[in-house]
Parts: sequence; C-alpha cells; structure tokens
Amino acid sequence: MSILRLPGSAPLLVEIDQEKLVAVSAGSMMQFQLERALDGRLLPACKARLIEQWRAFAGSGLMGARVTCAISGRGLTLRRLTVPRASAEEQTRLLALQVEAEFPLPPDKLAWGWVKLREGAAGAPDEILLGAMRSELLQDYTEIFNRTAQRVMFTPAALVRATTLPRENHCAAQLHLEENHSELLTLENGLPASLRCFAWGTTNLAAAVGSPGTNGTLERLAASGFAVREGSNAWNAPRVFATDPAGHRIEVMSKPPHPPWP
Repeated sequence: MSILRLPGSAPLLVEIDQEKLVAVSAGSMMQFQLERALDGRLLPACKARLIEQWRAFAGSGLMGARVTCAISGRGLTLRRLTVPRASAEEQTRLLALQVEAEFPLPPDKLAWGWVKLREGAAGAPDEILLGAMRSELLQDYTEIFNRTAQRVMFTPAALVRATTLPRENHCAAQLHLEENHSELLTLENGLPASLRCFAWGTTNLAAAVGSPGTNGTLERLAASGFAVREGSNAWNAPRVFATDPAGHRIEVMSKPPHPPWP
C-alpha cells in the first residue's frame, strides 16, 4: 500500500477527513458522516452503514474502477529528504531502507510513498517528499473499496489543495477549516515544508467571532485558544492582537479606523 501520489483523472474521486467521506463520480455525489473510535478507526456500526451506502453509490457501473482518495493529514508524517540520483526503482529501494531505520514502526505496519520535489543538478542528490502513516488508519477504507473491486490510490488532501496555489517559488501557507478541525500546510520556495493538524475548526471560529461587541468577541477568542494582548491605540480606535493556534496573528479593532492616518 502506498500514499503520496498526486491525482490524475479517475472515475471516482473521494475525500476523507475526520468527520465525513465525500465521493464524486460523473456529476453524482455521496456524503457520509463518519463516527470514529479514539484511535481514529471507524466504529463498526458506522463502517457497516458506509459499506452499504458505498455499494449503492459505486458498486454497479464502477466495479473495478480506479479510486483517487484524498485523506486527512491526521497521523500523517511528511519529511523532505535527499536521495542519490538513480532510477525510480532504486530510489524507492533506498527510501525503504531509510523508512525502516527512521520510523518507530516496521515497514509492513506503514503506508508510505514519495514524490520528487526537485531534481539535483550536476550529480547533486534529488530532493523528495516522503509521507508515511500507520497502515491500519487506511485499512477500513481499503476494505470498503475492495468490496467493489476498486483500485485505490491514497494522497494527502492538503497536497491536492496546494495545487490551487500560484507556482512561484515563494513561502506560503494554506489553512483548511472543517467543522471541528483544521490543517495548515506551509510551503517554502514553492514546495511543501510541513503539515500540521489542529482540533480547532469553524465551530470554534463562529463561537469566537459571533458574539456582539468587542469585549464579547475577545472573551470568546481567548476561550477558543487565541493568545490575546493589547495593542496601541491607532487611528483613535483601541485595538487588540489575537494569535490563533496555528501562530497567525489577527487584529481586532473596537471601531473602523478613520482619517487622519498617522
């Protein structure tokens, strides 16, 4: 089982996050709410219902079809490495040895894969991005897809979303919000650098900003994990800076600024 291949065209496109599974095929869409145990695996009753719904959605005209499945970053480790220039088969062999040496689980307990980020020049090593996670986290889905004889390719959803960013070689960050969690992907020189997951989502955001008045908003921001500190009185409008769990700072002003500007 391997992961970390960016998707091409496929008859079935699936995205799985911590809360739901969404599948799209030929204009049809299926959405299924997921129920998980503490270890991240699907609860047995949830899995049984999902199997029935999946069969109804994809089990008739799409038997044996290829499935591209974009997965949540929870439990996924991304590492940028360098390997000597060689054939893809030889680089895979070298990376398998590195995975065995550096990860706490044996290779047969991991789902892992890699993509080349940059080819080395003049004999320099290639730069690659390696992703790995416990294979049991994907086991429920492979079993479901196998029931309809479908071939599945897993890839991190964050990397799929990053294809919408400009291709320039600059530093950037992309924050993806779901109801109760979020993912922050950072890029350096236009290439993926890190992926972090937070148990913080749109529910927390709505609670933080939904209260009328500056004081109520600041109280909810602080209760939702923001670090709040007072700022200077700019443009005759007292302001406060709030830093979110991902480290990004936002400015909360008590009223709109008006000229004269300082």
